Amino acid sequence: MPVDDTFQVEVEMPGGKRNLVFVLKSQGTLLTGCVEGPFGRYPFRSGNFSRNNCDWVINLKSGGEPVPEQSAGGHRGILKSVGMVISDSLSGPPLGMPYWRRGMRPKKDLKVSFSGRINGDTIFGEMTFGDYAVGTFRGSRVPVSPSPQA
Repeated sequence: MPVDDTFQVEVEMPGGKRNLVFVLKSQGTLLTGCVEGPFGRYPFRSGNFSRNNCDWVINLKSGGEPVPEQSAGGHRGILKSVGMVISDSLSGPPLGMPYWRRGMRPKKDLKVSFSGRINGDTIFGEMTFGDYAVGTFRGSRVPVSPSPQA
């Protein structure tokens, strides 16, 4: 059964919780879609879907700068703050001025991997931030609004 739907999810990650939207579309075992949030939209094109299990990857470029799809409002990366928190904790003192203000950069890109399961109208799973941290997500399908009657 294909998964072509939108899910509102709550992500629990280092530094707190955040609400995101996953837009997923499957064609056979290929999963495509995007992760959307207050800071932009991050498409992915080579995920996997099989027997209600799904996985996909988004890459953050070094320096905590993701490569988001630009929204009309010119928002910057949904995962930027995650990259900054993780990068800051790895590249200097844990407290004080953020690394990007100190002119420091992480040494490599950060791969954020999503692995989940769809059970009816619910999606849940785990996010892995490179080798540094793990977060979880849980959410539900966005109900389809009925068409207005004329």
